[in-house]
Amino acid sequence: MDGSAPTAVRYIATARLDADDADWEQRIEAHRSRRPREWTTVESATGAGLAELLRTDAAPTMVDDLGTWLTAEMDAAQAWELPRGTLAPASTTWSTPSPTIAADSSWSARRWASA
Repeated sequence: MDGSAPTAVRYIATARLDADDADWEQRIEAHRSRRPREWTTVESATGAGLAELLRTDAAPTMVDDLGTWLTAEMDAAQAWELPRGTLAPASTTWSTPSPTIAADSSWSARRWASA
């Protein structure tokens, strides 16, 4: 990459709306309004949906964020003691640069180090 930002970006938002949390919904709306209009936003609130999206060949993709997605998935599955996943295998098929935002930046650093 030459350092310039691509104009076409697929932004995958993983946050789940919560009608009982007005502050959270306002924060999500603020994020939506700040994104460049050239970006395509895909809101993925399910684990299978996110993994499937990552298997598709698209414009450079930004996933925001894995920590929020994983927490919701673990909560929904009541699986805190049994972590399982499909996300890492899906990322091995990416053919375009696709930064991933995670609460712990070392998650994405490991992905790029092995690429």
